[in-house]
Amino acid sequence: MNDRDYVRETVERNCSGSGKNLDLLIEDLRKLDEASEGNAATLLLAGLGLAGEAGEVTDLIKKLVFHGKPFTEEIRDKLIKELGDVMWYSGALCMALNTGLGEVKTLNHNKLMQRFPKGFTPEAAEARVDVLQPNTRLEDGNLNGA
Repeated sequence: MNDRDYVRETVERNCSGSGKNLDLLIEDLRKLDEASEGNAATLLLAGLGLAGEAGEVTDLIKKLVFHGKPFTEEIRDKLIKELGDVMWYSGALCMALNTGLGEVKTLNHNKLMQRFPKGFTPEAAEARVDVLQPNTRLEDGNLNGA
């Protein structure tokens, strides 16, 4: 199979209709906009922006670790500025979800306390007790489905 056929087959097999058809994408965006109380555009902007800015932070750190770039005051300042962009997009995403960073921090803290009740271990990280495993149900607040 040549590269072009491989890509075509992969897209056909693994993408939703809205990933291949503009009309379906617009329809899905309208559904999202209605479900999110008119926040689809902000969700899209903030989600993509957050990924882009996190990528910039990641790239700078990659260059420090793997490319021998020296850690200078200039690099530190650049990382802080990029982190500011990450925070801005995080805030925009919070706004679109009608929440705030305080709620996000609290929920994250609770998730991590459940995942690592005795502190981080590689075994606890693999077990992910805070994530429902396939074929489990959330009942009575029990997040591990047991």
